[in-house]
Amino acid sequence: MPQFQIIDPGICEYESAAFHGLLHKVSRRVTNESHRRFLKHVSLLPKKNKVYLLCTGPNLKDYRDYDFSDGYVVLCNNAVSDMELMGYTQPDIVVASDPVYHFGPSRGATSYRASLNHAAEKHLFFFLTLTRRYNLARRYIDIPDARMGCVTAHRSAKVDALGGKWGIPLTENILTLLMLPVAFCLANKIYIIGADGRESNESRFWQHMSTPLVPTQGDSFHQCHPAFFCMRNYNEYYRNHCNTVSDQVRSIEKAGGSICSLTPSLIPALAERQPSAATKKR
Repeated sequence: MPQFQIIDPGICEYESAAFHGLLHKVSRRVTNESHRRFLKHVSLLPKKNKVYLLCTGPNLKDYRDYDFSDGYVVLCNNAVSDMELMGYTQPDIVVASDPVYHFGPSRGATSYRASLNHAAEKHLFFFLTLTRRYNLARRYIDIPDARMGCVTAHRSAKVDALGGKWGIPLTENILTLLMLPVAFCLANKIYIIGADGRESNESRFWQHMSTPLVPTQGDSFHQCHPAFFCMRNYNEYYRNHCNTVSDQVRSIEKAGGSICSLTPSLIPALAERQPSAATKKR
């Protein structure tokens, strides 16, 4: 990342990524080409009738209790830094878009991109991000063009089959922004692992599964993006997230899909959709 200096720490959230997206806009041609590459990648995968979404909550640690060979695997964020998890789950698609944790100038974001590059050398997944992050991804992530693409988020977009309309709902969390929309275009049966939610006594976002990346670089996010954390209303963010999950789950079910959280979750819509006895396969 180019060097930058915080001028006013009271308002600095994620300007470096935001300005880059404004100054280097992605053309419709590039977005359409991303759609074509995504569809080609999916068409080359074995046809399956279910998809597993691997989120980064602490319960993701139980991933070895499951056999993912009968479904597509969509993985997000810092999970790419866990090489054992990557080797076991063999994700088909990896998604990330955060302007702080993934596309910012901090040491932590730089470490994330290095982990993503390392994972992409060993695994043939497709990396999908937002259109507004795509030029940064092209600049700092060494994944072949054929395995990387972007999709545009709109406030008016609905969860729909991405084979027809190349657009996703603009939301604030990776689960509802990219994971659920991508999952529903792959298969009707969606299983979620590691979407734990937030304990009532937590003061920030929520707990995450420990990975090789997180413990060593956490402070750098706060140093580069001070206002992102101090100006955040975490309770309101979580309420909005729970409501958005509920809306998307109902929309998917109304369209003929089904959703099950295989691991415990505090998100109400997912807590209501846990199996009485989770189907675990050794």
